[in-house]
Amino acid sequence: MNDETINGLGMLCMELLNSEAFDALTKLYSQQCAVDILNTAPHEQKAREGIYAAYQGFEGFLGLMKKFSEAYEKLHNQQQQPAVETELLDDDPSVHDIYRAT
Repeated sequence: MNDETINGLGMLCMELLNSEAFDALTKLYSQQCAVDILNTAPHEQKAREGIYAAYQGFEGFLGLMKKFSEAYEKLHNQQQQPAVETELLDDDPSVHDIYRAT
């Protein structure tokens, strides 16, 4: 995946993760999954497992969004940092050999 794609997805993910509306939506989904599990009959184990699997997939998706957001921040910070210029020092190279036996 190239930097342009990571930047685009990362920026989108960051905006969503920082959005109050998206946060409310994710909390609502989590709560609805809990309600759905509690509303199953005792003998409906497969239904509970299916709801739990869907919830785990949702958590995995949120984790992927966080990774894209972090990758975007990392790339963005690298691009914002000024390039460090190396200066040539006008010094006597012999001083670097002070521990060498003469």
